[in-house]
Amino acid sequence: MALYLAPVAGNAPGQSLGRHPALRPFTAPRAKAGAAGRVAVVLGLNHLASKPQPALWGLVPADFEARTGLALDDFADAIVQRPGFDLYVVSAHPSLEGVHPNPWAAVEVSHPGFRAVAGKLLDAAGLPSRLIDAAVPSSLFATGHLMVATQAFWQAYLEFVNGVLERGLAGVDPQLAQALTAPATQPGQMTVLELIVARLASLFLMAARRTPWKVCKLRLPAQEAALPPHFRTLRALKDAAVASPDNSLLECWLAYRNLFLLHTQGVDWVQARAAQLSPARLGRVVPPHPIEVVQLAPAVSATPGAPSPASGQ
Repeated sequence: MALYLAPVAGNAPGQSLGRHPALRPFTAPRAKAGAAGRVAVVLGLNHLASKPQPALWGLVPADFEARTGLALDDFADAIVQRPGFDLYVVSAHPSLEGVHPNPWAAVEVSHPGFRAVAGKLLDAAGLPSRLIDAAVPSSLFATGHLMVATQAFWQAYLEFVNGVLERGLAGVDPQLAQALTAPATQPGQMTVLELIVARLASLFLMAARRTPWKVCKLRLPAQEAALPPHFRTLRALKDAAVASPDNSLLECWLAYRNLFLLHTQGVDWVQARAAQLSPARLGRVVPPHPIEVVQLAPAVSATPGAPSPASGQ
């Protein structure tokens, strides 16, 4: 296995990678013309996928521990101890998993209109944009590109991502394409296109049925330990509702979620975001691939941030 660490702002030269032999530094190649070159992460992944790789590999930021509360050494060990999966993912924001129907809706609070814009890109790429309005299980929530996978998975997934970018950007009007790729307004903020790309793994797993990918989601001990009871209950209720053919359970989750937000955020906050918090028609999608959720043992020095129902990037 290889874990390639992409540099991030503030890294000191020669920073230690840790003790695990899988950890390797990575310097992204220069951006090239074309859709994939518009997203630095995709460019780096394409570059790595074009070269011979170990059975498992992934590209993660050097501030992985700051984002997740999990040391990179422990992340690598957790994967090694659970062989046999095609994809390993984590979610640095489990508080979003029970509050929002899906990873796409989680962005809507901070970026109103995100789903409408994403839907236009997906429509142009020939994908069923209705999937970004459906309620999905918490196992499909994952943070950006913090993934480790087999070479076969990366090849299939990157072919999917590159196709979405190429067909989507070519199929939307020039003004929308420019808005999608416009630089972020604040340092450290993702562009709209990067926000879309960060959620394509969930869409790939919902839409791709030909290959039975085996997925392992590693729940992060620091974030899980800080998750209040209501967040846990909302997540469990939504997962049960998605798995049930009875719509009343999904409606029960939505009513409970709305009451929770009214209590924690206030009436004005909820009313101002009513259109963003829930799609007009709430359906459900169960991923066709088996996803095993594993709770990792807590670390002694885990110090996560406080959960929030607002979206993260």
